[in-house]
Amino acid sequence: PPHTVESVYECTLTSPCGQRCQNRLVQQGPRFRLEVFRCSGGDGRFTKGWGVRSPDPVPKGSFVCEYIGEYISDDEAESRGIRYDKQKMSRLMDVVGDGKDAVRMCIDATKYSNLGRFLNHSCDPNCFKQRVFCDHHSRLPRVAFFALRDIAP
Repeated sequence: PPHTVESVYECTLTSPCGQRCQNRLVQQGPRFRLEVFRCSGGDGRFTKGWGVRSPDPVPKGSFVCEYIGEYISDDEAESRGIRYDKQKMSRLMDVVGDGKDAVRMCIDATKYSNLGRFLNHSCDPNCFKQRVFCDHHSRLPRVAFFALRDIAP
C-alpha cells in the first residue's frame, strides 16, 4: 500500500536526542485512550466479535497501538494456525519484510497480548500496520498500527 514504508526506525536509548524525541512514537506508547468493545451487526446482535475504539478523536497518521505477543517462526505459526482454526480462533499476525529487513516470523497473541489483538479486520479500514524497529540491536521489529485517516470518537 502507498501509505506504508518497508520499515520505520525509531531512535534508540543510545541516540543523543533524548527521551522526548519525536521519533519514539511506539516506544512512548499510545497517546489516546482506547477501549475494547463488543461489535454488533446491523441488526443489533453481537455477531462481529470484539473491536477497539477511542473516546478521543485520533488524527490521521497517529500511532494507535502495538500488536504484542509471542514471536514465533512461520513454520510454528502454520502448525498453531491449524490448531487455532479448529478452535475457531486465531490471534496470529504476520511480521513480513523484504529487502535488507527480511523477517519471516509471526506474532501469536494467544497466551499474552494487549488490546491490539482485538483490532478487527475491515472492508473499510481506518488503521494500517507498520513494522517498527525500536532496538537496532534486535532484528525483531515491532508491529504498530497507525491511523489511516482521521478517526472520530
